[in-house]
Amino acid sequence: MVRAAVPSRAALLLAPEAAARAGLASPGALASDLRWGAAGLPSLTFSVEGGRFDPDWGEDGRLGFDALLRFHVFFDMPHRWTYLKPIAGGLTPPTSR
Repeated sequence: MVRAAVPSRAALLLAPEAAARAGLASPGALASDLRWGAAGLPSLTFSVEGGRFDPDWGEDGRLGFDALLRFHVFFDMPHRWTYLKPIAGGLTPPTSR
């Protein structure tokens, strides 16, 4: 599980265990070929941070706002669903402008 919509410098924050499972080891590099359900995510900057997450309980990391700026996002909390609609061309994350 990755929590969504958190403020961070990287678009994706991962626990060391989750990063190792995904084969991601170079902080500041880009993570590519990631999916959120059926939606492909753009390449994301990521950071590996120990001590902030609890992978043993299913919390592998957090997805920052920069990743969500490329989608119209609707969170249906009672049903625990997230609906994504890609924005044509996506938005440029504020840190990249």
